[in-house]
Amino acid sequence: MEHHFNHKAESFDSPKNRFIADLIRQEVEKQIVDFSDKRILDFGGGTGLVTLPLAAQSKSVTLVDISDKMLDQARLKVEKQAIDNVYLLQQDLLTNPLNQLFDIIVVSRVLHHMPNVEKTLAMFRNHLVEDGHERSNIGLLAVGDKVNVERSMMMNGRLDGHIVQGHVDQTAVCTAVDDAQGSWYFTFKYNFDKEMAKRGYFTVDKGSVTVNGVSLTVCNPTSDTFQVAIIPYTYEHTNFHTIKVGSVVNIEFDIIGKYLSRMMQLTE
Repeated sequence: MEHHFNHKAESFDSPKNRFIADLIRQEVEKQIVDFSDKRILDFGGGTGLVTLPLAAQSKSVTLVDISDKMLDQARLKVEKQAIDNVYLLQQDLLTNPLNQLFDIIVVSRVLHHMPNVEKTLAMFRNHLVEDGHERSNIGLLAVGDKVNVERSMMMNGRLDGHIVQGHVDQTAVCTAVDDAQGSWYFTFKYNFDKEMAKRGYFTVDKGSVTVNGVSLTVCNPTSDTFQVAIIPYTYEHTNFHTIKVGSVVNIEFDIIGKYLSRMMQLTE
């Protein structure tokens, strides 16, 4: 694999790869509110297409790759742009892990090259600070766990439901599952942050929330909890039947609330 990418290094920054890297970086930027105190690890970062542009707004970027030629190309960019917070390492983290932790790990077009994905994900967890994986529950998933995947709806007709984007804003913990005559009320508790609430990260009664990718209506919200009512069909056809008290789930807050909060900030 090392020889293969050494051979590709000088031509790797093709228009196609630049386009893909831009899309990936945009998704990363949607997930992170503030990069200023974030230490980023770019695993298999190659020539730095994804993360070098993030260096200016981050605390640091550590780009690791096993290809010395790919790193040479990244080094040329760092020197040309006079970036002083990027560290380039030729190292196999599976056999020689770093003695430091990171807030964000970026992995782009790499995992399909790894011989043992489960071992690789475990290595990522060992390189994350405690809060680094709390945005999602991916670090808790094991091979065989069920995840909910739904096709995007075409915006060409009446909408019977909620507008969600498929992002993960943070995690929540299931604190109760109550029977409701054949249906269930699930209660979830999340970490309330006043500053994030100003950005729209909160729930409102009869508003929308996404739990593990399932778009639902909010019931009985408080500052840091909410309930959702789950009918038998939803319970059976999503991964809600795997959620128990203590389960950690991904949540996405209502995008309309985020837009309104942003508009209020800009017009104050």
